[in-house]
This record gives sequence, C-alpha cells and structure tokens, in this order.
Amino acid sequence: MEEAQAGDLDQVRRKLLARRDVLLERCHALRFSAASWEGMIRSPPSETRLIDDEEEAASVLRAYGFWSLIRLLPLSDITENISDMLGGETSADYRAVRTRTDFEELAKLVKEARVCAIDTEASDKDPRNASLYGVAFSVRERQGIYVPLTQADLDGVSSDEVRAWLIELFKGKTNFIGHNIKYDYVILWKHGIKVRAVHFDTMLAAGECFGDWEFFNLGEVSRKLLGKTIKRYGDIVEKGQTFLDVPFKELVDHACTDADMALRLYSRLCEELRKRGIEEVFLKERMGLLASLAERECEGVRIDVKRITAYAARFEKQADDLKKSILEKASFEFDPDSPKATGDALRKMDSLREKIGSRGPTQSEMEQLAWRDPLVARIVRYRRIRKQLRDIDSIINATKQGKVFPLFSQIRSPHLSLTSAGPNMDEALRAGAVIDELLRNEWADGKRSLHRLQQVTGDAVLKDELVKGRRSGFKSGDSDVDGLEQLDIVLSTAIGLSDAAMCKRFLISPEKAAKIRTRLRGRYELAFEWLERFCREAMAQGYAEYAGQRKYIEGLRSSNIDKKNKAAKAAVRWLLHYA
Repeated sequence: MEEAQAGDLDQVRRKLLARRDVLLERCHALRFSAASWEGMIRSPPSETRLIDDEEEAASVLRAYGFWSLIRLLPLSDITENISDMLGGETSADYRAVRTRTDFEELAKLVKEARVCAIDTEASDKDPRNASLYGVAFSVRERQGIYVPLTQADLDGVSSDEVRAWLIELFKGKTNFIGHNIKYDYVILWKHGIKVRAVHFDTMLAAGECFGDWEFFNLGEVSRKLLGKTIKRYGDIVEKGQTFLDVPFKELVDHACTDADMALRLYSRLCEELRKRGIEEVFLKERMGLLASLAERECEGVRIDVKRITAYAARFEKQADDLKKSILEKASFEFDPDSPKATGDALRKMDSLREKIGSRGPTQSEMEQLAWRDPLVARIVRYRRIRKQLRDIDSIINATKQGKVFPLFSQIRSPHLSLTSAGPNMDEALRAGAVIDELLRNEWADGKRSLHRLQQVTGDAVLKDELVKGRRSGFKSGDSDVDGLEQLDIVLSTAIGLSDAAMCKRFLISPEKAAKIRTRLRGRYELAFEWLERFCREAMAQGYAEYAGQRKYIEGLRSSNIDKKNKAAKAAVRWLLHYA
C-alpha cells in the first residue's frame, strides 16, 4: 500500500539523492543570461541562490523542464488566482494544506458544511489500480483546498497521518458531491477511506436532465451549463506521464478547479432537476443505485463459475459447427476469424468479388452483405459467437475467489440502461450466472422488456402469445419471423429500428425487413398505436413520461428530424428498458 501511495516520486527522490553532489556541482556551473530569459533571472545564480530563492529556482527548473525537481522545492505558499483557467475570473482561491494545523482548520470547515464537493487525483483512470495522489475539497464556490497524500508534498506530517485524518473526516455527516463521484468513492475505498454520505453526482444529474448529450465529462458540462472552459487532464499532463511529472501548483489548481466546478454544477443541476420535477426521484433512486453499484465495485459481484463455464461450452459447440459448415460451403480451407483470409476467400466467389475490397471486410461490412449470400451470413454469425466467447472468457479470467470486480456505468446510453466494463457482464447475466438480484433486475433483459411492452400497452394478442410461450418460448406466429430472433425482432420493431438497421442486426433483406415490420404492426396493432401516441407526447413535452417517472432527452424538441427520431427511439428504449 505504501509503495502504491508513493508512486514514481519515491524513485525520483532516491535517484536525485544518489546524484546530489553531481547535481549541485552542475547547478553551480550553470549561468543564465538576462537577455535569454527576458529578465526572468537578473544575475547568475549561485548554488546557494538556487536552493534558497524558491520562486527563482522554480522558474529556472521550469524553463528546463525539470518538473520533478520543482516538486521537491519547499514551496510554502501555493495560493494564487487562476483567471486563465476560469474565463477571466479573478476571485478563485485555490490552495493546498500541507501541515497539521492546516488539516485541523480544513476539517472544521468541512464538518460545518452541509455539502462539500470533492475530486480525487490519481495515477490512472481505473480506480481499481490507481495510486491516490490527493483529494480536493470545495465548500464554497470559487474556493478549493487540496490535501496531498504523497509524502514529498507534505510538511511535517506523514502520509499515514493524513490518511487517518481523511478516514475520520469522511465518517462525518457532511454530504459529499462530485462529478463521477463513484470513481472518487472507489479509489478512496481502495486506499482504506470510506465515504459515508455520497449525496450527489453532477455527471449523473446532467444525464437525467439532458439525456442525449454526446459528452458528459466535467469540461463539457461546465462549458454548457456554466460557460466555463477548464483545463482537462490531457491539457496538463503529457502522454506517458502522471501528475507527479508536473509542478505541484498545476496539480493543486487542477484538482481544486474540478472540485469547485462540481460545487457550482450542483447548484445549477439542483435547479434543473426541480424545474423538471425529478429531483426526489433522482436523489432516491438514481443516487441510491449509484451507491449500490459503488459498493459492488469495491466488494465484488459473485459469479457462478460452473454455470458460465457450461454456458461457454454450448457456444463453443455452436462455433465449431458453424466453422465446419462454412468450410464445407466454401469448398476450400481458410480462417474465418481472419479478415484478410476471409476477404481472399470471398473474392474467389463470382457473386461477391466486386463487393469485396482489397483489404479484408470489417464486421459491419460483412453484416451489410450477409443477406445477399448465405456463406457471408454464416461467417457473421460465427464471428458474433466468437465475440461472445471472448466476453465470457474475460469474465472467467477476471473471477477471483468466485467474484468479479467490474466498473459500472449508468450513463453510457440516452435511455440510461446499466452497463459494465472490465469485464462486460452481459454474457454472465444472460447465462444466469450473476448471483446478485439488484444487477439482474436493473440489467436490460429482452424477456422482461417484451412483458413490459404488453403491460404498458395492454395489447391482448401479445399477452396471449406470451402466455402460450411460457414453456416453449415466445413465438409471434408470423412465418417470416419464425427462425429469427423472435423476441428481439419484435422489440426492435417496437422501438422503431430502421429497415437498414434491421437488415444488419438480423441478416435479412430490406424487402423481408419491411414485410416483417408491416405484419408485426398489423398483428400488435394496439401496442404500436399506443407507442406512436407515447412518442408524439414525448416530442411535444420534451420528455418521456410513464407511471409518474420522466426521462428528459434533449433531441425530443430538436428541429433536426434525424435527431428527433433518434431521441424518440431512446424514449421507447427507456420505457421498455431495452438496450
């Protein structure tokens, strides 16, 4: 743990101390002219001056790019306005606390606050593996205080003492807020610091209010809602580096800016949530789910390894059978997993030669061609199964003592279906191998979505078919649908998937897609009429609404027809909880 906390800086310090005499001799020999540095240094610095004159020494080292050396200087005062980062404001007060007295004053300030914004700074975007550098706090707008956890950034106090102090601070009654606060919660938990009161996530709130924005990162949300342009991580830290490679002042300013922006967004987004009438639901349900997901990221999700292994074995057999049929159909050997080998094989076929480029076709290109040729369709299905097997393998490989530790997201899609990464849990949930009721209920599930479609629309024909299909599986009764993914094709038609998208997803011709759409709309007339009214009302209101819940999607009021139609699809997905 101590090694992880110290990070690369300890290595830098050891190397510098080992070469101390050489460095001092070299510094003494250096001469900097006033002309070349535009008056920055007015006389040749001596060894003593380089060490004692902190600001001038920092300027010289900065000019030469010795960022790690700057961090080792005993810079006592790092309070400074950052008007260049906050669009011309001159009142921002960002500072670091480095002594025991400073910590005591900050503790009093945070404990007396009703809400406090936080932002953690670390070595990696993945909180499960990152080293924690420090935490920034903001209890008043335009103010921020950074608490370092790296020993070299502290003065007269150890990083262990600071960690113990933070443990006590986060046990208090103060409500903590942040932008993607689940990241902060997890990385603090991984370093032994438990946040008791996770109150508000400004990223999640922005998603609730403006569902189909392209980006919800802090920089973009601050620009749109506050009119502020802030520096992001990539603007400060070069590729291959971390915050340990830049001046301490820049780390402090960045962390405090992020905490300050989160606090400002909190006020703005509370107004938006109240105006939309969804504040109570957001705080109770969305933030409640976030807290539950954060705990699962920290403590793990139990997996039935035997069940998912058996599930994988079925797919292995399907893949082997498909590969065998592909090679039999082609009448010659080639590797269907290789885009290049597949391209070479398909170019040997007269019907496809002109449609295959010089490079191997991508999966998307293969899906567009699949309905034209049964061999291509088999290759596409084979590759889809291989993709599922890779996802299953990643789950099995990530399982430790019967648990996996994925990262969850509630905001990857406009309809806010739950997703996961590292590993993706979809296949484990489909296999029924996830031993967690909350995740099973929150995940988008086709069977539940189809039942919800019937319940919200009251379609009697669909209800009858669902009852009949309880044992043998759902069947629509349409001969053009039989043999296809029955459940998914009905739901895809319900959400308004285009004919082109249907062709790619189900590997059918445009004519067949149009025919299926027409027959399903006729068969489930009541359901489709209800959904059309639902979409019209959503477009008129600017939000989808059902059973007292609302989902705001910006594109519903757009003058752009494509954007409006896309938003309507997202509204139906939200209603049916279908990904």
